[in-house]
Amino acid sequence: ILITTKRASGGEKTTIEFSTYVAMQSVAKKLDVLTAEQFRSVINDYYPTMKDQYDFGASTDWFEEVTRKNPISQYYNVAFSGGAKSLGYRASLSYQNDQGLLDKTSNNKLRAKMSINQRNFDDRLSIDYNLTYSKGKSELADNSILQQVARRNPTEPVYDQEGITPISGGYYYNPGPFQYFNPVAMVNESTREKEMRDVMGSMKASFEIIEGLKASVMGSITQSSSNTGSYFGRYYPKDFGTNGSAEIKKSSSTNSLLEASVDYRKAFKDHTIQAIVGNSYNKGEYEENWSRNYLYDTDYFSYHNIGAGAALTQGKAGMSSYEDENKLIAFFGRVMYNYQERYLLSASVRYEGSSRFGANNKWGTFPAISAGWRINKEHFMEDIKWINDLKLRVGYGVTGNQEIGNYKSLQLLEKDRFFYYKENWISTYKPASNPNPDLKWERKGELNIGLDFSVLEGRLGGTVDYYNRTTKDLLYWYTVPVPPNLYNQLFTNVGTIKNSGIEVTINAIPVQTKDFRWNSMLTLSHNTNKLDKFSNKDYAMVQIRTGYIPEDFQQYTQSIVEGGPIGNFWGPRFLGVDENGQNILEDLNKDGVINEEDYQVIGNAYPDVTFGFSNTFTYKNWELSFLLRGAIGNDVLNVHRMYYEGFNYFGGKNILVSTLEHPEYKGSAVFSDRFVEDGSYIKLDNLTIGYNFRLNTSWVSRLKLYLTAQNLFTITGYKGIDPEVDLSGLEPGMDRYEYYPRTRTFLLGLNINF
Repeated sequence: ILITTKRASGGEKTTIEFSTYVAMQSVAKKLDVLTAEQFRSVINDYYPTMKDQYDFGASTDWFEEVTRKNPISQYYNVAFSGGAKSLGYRASLSYQNDQGLLDKTSNNKLRAKMSINQRNFDDRLSIDYNLTYSKGKSELADNSILQQVARRNPTEPVYDQEGITPISGGYYYNPGPFQYFNPVAMVNESTREKEMRDVMGSMKASFEIIEGLKASVMGSITQSSSNTGSYFGRYYPKDFGTNGSAEIKKSSSTNSLLEASVDYRKAFKDHTIQAIVGNSYNKGEYEENWSRNYLYDTDYFSYHNIGAGAALTQGKAGMSSYEDENKLIAFFGRVMYNYQERYLLSASVRYEGSSRFGANNKWGTFPAISAGWRINKEHFMEDIKWINDLKLRVGYGVTGNQEIGNYKSLQLLEKDRFFYYKENWISTYKPASNPNPDLKWERKGELNIGLDFSVLEGRLGGTVDYYNRTTKDLLYWYTVPVPPNLYNQLFTNVGTIKNSGIEVTINAIPVQTKDFRWNSMLTLSHNTNKLDKFSNKDYAMVQIRTGYIPEDFQQYTQSIVEGGPIGNFWGPRFLGVDENGQNILEDLNKDGVINEEDYQVIGNAYPDVTFGFSNTFTYKNWELSFLLRGAIGNDVLNVHRMYYEGFNYFGGKNILVSTLEHPEYKGSAVFSDRFVEDGSYIKLDNLTIGYNFRLNTSWVSRLKLYLTAQNLFTITGYKGIDPEVDLSGLEPGMDRYEYYPRTRTFLLGLNINF
């Protein structure tokens, strides 16, 4: 993957670019819980004798109480570029300010960047300098606030008008239900702020030794730091009795990279060859400090006077510090051959060593080879004028994964309890991991076969790709016996996952006239996966249980078995309700008891097909574009329905409006396929209309005004907030209990070039 950023080259005239936008957000969809009026109607219809206990007399929209109606975002950027014959520069400065949907949440960022390109010795020496600095400050959100919003009784007031609960500081307090807190108090009585700084400097020098032979060296240093401060006041409802608690966390990281390479290119007759060899050295360093204190005399100082809490003098405060580092060294080479632009061949190899692996396996070799045949260049294709490009390609490559954190192969100790011995308190330590000197790289091998085509002078084209990907030596935690091990888990390499699929991209220009042009692109993809193996002679695992649901359910909802796919929901099937309104679940073994022996596959999180459909229309100075995307065949576990759809929680907590669609259901919430829904969807992800002004001035070369709408609508049968949930990791397809709703955004922007 090659990424090219804007930079100036020598001899360019000075130009100024200015861009800005302002955006407004609104909630696309939120949980449809009962309003105060609906809540009272349910009381009258189903619980008339409980009115005094369930109806508290107010009408509160808890969502509106803790959110901004229309958060605003602003962005400004100015860039200067120019230079002389042998020196070019580009400098930019940007500022971004985003309001969050939740009250007291925001993000501000200032970013400056300077890049300079210098050429000497008849352009044989080229030196690039880059310096980037950014500073940001965020007010952070606590997603559990919106969880409290969803469950809160809408007839409860926000504030305690009668002052009967002084512990709450004037906020209405209901101590009855479990884990039940006033969300307005959670917002107002807490502060969570984070400041971030990033500095990156790099220099790359390239020198052409002789024609076609170039040597390059590049070095960069990136330093990042963050300071996070949190304060929860004496009236913060989750911490009554602490008299205010403060936390501070400071972290910093440094990443250093040095890379050197030699590149040779030569063309002779019908042949072109390019070769590159080099090596790189990368070092990462990280450190963190954390402290917590509570029992303050006043909330005035927030987290800025953390030592004033009395918990420190009582030995109840907490603190920790941490430091680690890792190194990655690589030697690499690549050769590319081209014959008459018809036959293309590339071969490469990387030999990499990582400090994260065991003493016996720190190094890994990762080869790759690919070939291409441009069929349209063959003599037998000369008379077929309507085919502009037809290329067949095939490749196979192996890559390694070392993103596992540091020190997983080592024996680690952690602080344990104190014990009293001879009038002294003695520290003790206990094992925190088992050593594994054989820990090695996770390896992914991928075969790719593809076809690129373009016909009718580029009016129609696209690609078709088939891939088969096998990941071996999976890195995972295994449970091991104690003894002989010192710790009950071992991080090791066991298992194989296989993925295969097809990806299709079609580009077309259906209409093109003097003033009008229509560009269209369609992408389709299909993927299947299988956990081929997850055990060997030393480690055996019949199944992996994932998708854990805490609190009331306390159970896993997904199962992975050898030979089966990832993302299977595993549980009982819901057959209906009996005459008493209780669950009827399928009893597979007919023993009269519903347990895991009756569980079965009840859905899968991965879609059969994902797609995207983008179109751009230009008419004279006007431009209109939109993007539709979606998925078909994916299942989603609607966790919110599990918790809030049913009368079991009503009264102490709120419930979903959809509960009223099935008043016959009186049972408690039980995980089953009743809550595993088809998550297929189509989204209008982006719609933009813009106008390019034609200005007859010598000082303005370009002016564009545009309006963009994002996440305009979603077509789906899914009953939850959004069917597009996380599909990564080993527990995909979970619509999490703690959520932050997606927003619909309208953006007005302006670009000017001087």
